[in-house]
Amino acid sequence: MIPDRENFNPANLTSLLSDIGILDWDGEKYYLRLLGTSAIDELGIDFSGPKSTQMSAAPVRDFVMSNFKTIFNFSCGLQAVVVERGRAGLVVEAAILFLPMATGEGKLNQALTCRRHLTTLGYDGKYPDLIQLGINRMNFIDLGSGVPDIDLEAEVKKTLYIAPGWESSSL
Repeated sequence: MIPDRENFNPANLTSLLSDIGILDWDGEKYYLRLLGTSAIDELGIDFSGPKSTQMSAAPVRDFVMSNFKTIFNFSCGLQAVVVERGRAGLVVEAAILFLPMATGEGKLNQALTCRRHLTTLGYDGKYPDLIQLGINRMNFIDLGSGVPDIDLEAEVKKTLYIAPGWESSSL
């Protein structure tokens, strides 16, 4: 059910190339191997690489990592609507799709991501070192193996606007 990484060819998705990313997962932590140019242009920074998780607020990072474990263990996809802050202070809401890919001997350790801008929420200059401010919605996607019975809605509420002092009303 899960596509093999060796069968993934970005050239086959030319209309989505600027929105695509590749996430590496070692079973405990993740980092963005590749980030599409549309996200880089919008946020004003390329936060791919081993330090990419440091640009997420801790509750967001921990929640996302626990759900990455789930998508790799259950072989299911994940859709999230996130609140992100760019270097110039632009705060946006974006939709991100995560699809796990098999890499050798059936082990899942990469995910294809696709990120799309939804709306601009405003500007904020308080937290220049944070990119991922919160998660508005998240749900699992059945890729043929089912999805876990986890109440993501309750968990998502714990991550909303978690940067201290930052709230949507302050925009």
